[in-house]
Amino acid sequence: MKKFLLIFLLFAYANIFAQVDTSFIYNTSTSYGTLDIRIAKSATRYYYLMENKTFSFRESSPGVKTDTYKDMTSWNSTPYTQGNLREKNGSIDNFVMNYRLLFPVTYRETYSPGYPMIVFMHGAGERGNCWDEKCYHATPSWNPITNSPPAPTSPDSLLLNNDNNLSQGGSAHMDARNLAGSRLPNDPSMPTRGFPGFMLFAQNLNGWSVNSVQDAIRIVRLIAKKYNIDENRIYIEGLSDGGAGTYEALKRAPWLFAAALPMSPISDGGIISHNQAANTAHVPLWVFQGAKDTGPTPTKTEGYIKAFREAGAEVRYTLYPNLGHGTWNTAYKEPDFFLWMLGKNKGTLHTFSGSSAICLTNGRGVQMEMARGFFKYQWRKNGVIIPGATGATYTATTVGLYSARFSRVPNPTEAQWNNWSPGINVTQQNPAQAVISQQGTVILKDLNNEANARLNAVGDYAHYYWYKDGTLIDLSGTVNDTVKYALFKPGTCTTTSCTGNGAYTLVTAGYDNCPSPASAPKYVIFNNLAPVNITAPTTFTGSILSPTSIRLNWTDNASNENGYEIWSRMKTGTTYTPWVMRTLTTANITTFTDTGLEPSAIYNYKIRGVNNTGRSEYTPLAANQYLVLTTTTDSVV
Repeated sequence: MKKFLLIFLLFAYANIFAQVDTSFIYNTSTSYGTLDIRIAKSATRYYYLMENKTFSFRESSPGVKTDTYKDMTSWNSTPYTQGNLREKNGSIDNFVMNYRLLFPVTYRETYSPGYPMIVFMHGAGERGNCWDEKCYHATPSWNPITNSPPAPTSPDSLLLNNDNNLSQGGSAHMDARNLAGSRLPNDPSMPTRGFPGFMLFAQNLNGWSVNSVQDAIRIVRLIAKKYNIDENRIYIEGLSDGGAGTYEALKRAPWLFAAALPMSPISDGGIISHNQAANTAHVPLWVFQGAKDTGPTPTKTEGYIKAFREAGAEVRYTLYPNLGHGTWNTAYKEPDFFLWMLGKNKGTLHTFSGSSAICLTNGRGVQMEMARGFFKYQWRKNGVIIPGATGATYTATTVGLYSARFSRVPNPTEAQWNNWSPGINVTQQNPAQAVISQQGTVILKDLNNEANARLNAVGDYAHYYWYKDGTLIDLSGTVNDTVKYALFKPGTCTTTSCTGNGAYTLVTAGYDNCPSPASAPKYVIFNNLAPVNITAPTTFTGSILSPTSIRLNWTDNASNENGYEIWSRMKTGTTYTPWVMRTLTTANITTFTDTGLEPSAIYNYKIRGVNNTGRSEYTPLAANQYLVLTTTTDSVV
């Protein structure tokens, strides 16, 4: 009777009183297939941890299992305890997955609110059996439960080693644990590279498949229930294939993790293709990438990051210029690698794209959220609970101090609510006006017979919206709204061009989609159609100031110019470099100093006035005439 009661309570505790609504634990109709991270499936079928034993077929003598890992690290990994996840189904008791677990230096069962934990997803090389076709035994189809063909029993067999999973990162993480020493997580004297918590390294058999990721999540859930874990501070990180496993785990249990750190992730775990970016956006990401990596390439990783940011996520991105695929050892050495994690908490309120300001240009409020799936939510403004605000998300449309909290139980008492989040001070923003710079002239064609207008957005933004005469230009394809450096041609609209003369303006926006006021227009005239409506400057002269600078002077004869274009080219041997527009002055200017020149070099200059509707002729007028100046020799040795 007692045994039946114990099993019943285990089943009830694992499912009815789970951290989140059961649809976030078991769901057969998600966009990515079946989600199953249950730790009990019935009263007689459930998962449990067998601690202090590694499952393998190694024997110390015939018929005597070693029950321990095979040492594969170059350092002493014994501080990491060993264990394996098992599934009990009636009288059947099957092995599922091995793992290693490092405890805090001084573990206290009664410490409140508990200890943080890092979940580490190893790479393909640290597997229990196969890395592609590189297997310790048989093939990837070999199953440890059926064991056909029979596994080797030699004590030196590397199959199911449960130590290789520590070879990349295990030592660095133990150093962080040791550096924290006996300090508790809230100790203000904590070293910046210390981590005062648990480290979990599960080991897959043949890579991080969907099922192996779900089994690793089961281990996390069982450890969190058994030990004094702060469930608001569970972090996940992984390298290479484990980076993809990190994303897969985040996709399947976004409510579980307070931060994720993928290092050279070979995929995004299907987050984007399965439309799950919005569901994971509340989890802060720190992504590491090598500039020389070919799998993934920086372009591939940065594509993921852009999609995550578009969904509202806050992503920290570290690109190592001189590294290929192996970024992790460098990542561990980042001064705030562990400190960054410790600063993340599940009870922290997330704002879309990190923005806490109401957008005054479109009236968009501040989108705030906590992890979806918890049983109860409350929101408050300026300390007063907001009636009817009982979901995981809330949009603030008025300024004030907002906070939220959730409960992991369906009908919480006051003591069963999570702490109120730190407050978000919602303000208002009116973005600065966008600014366009031009590369060369917009009165075309130019002295090189160039026909295209090159316009550049000043500053970096998530979105660039280009307009002609007030109408949004539809740059077809994936480049739409991401073009910072725009090339406009006098032809039909394509992915990089759009028809005709007109006033071109720009609106910029961040990932929060708060648009700027439109820029001042650039008036573009193509195909030499600009009328000559400005009197050309005269008395165009120059003087040598130094081996690298020339001062130009001219007489301003016009009253309607917006400025003067100064063009130059340099003679190299018997040829000339292309003409370059050195500057566009403001109106009524009569002098310009050209700097950064080559000593002992011959330069040609031309000048013309321009405005929004036309131009002057060039001075000198004739095509084969120009102001010629030669810089002096640089006498400094």
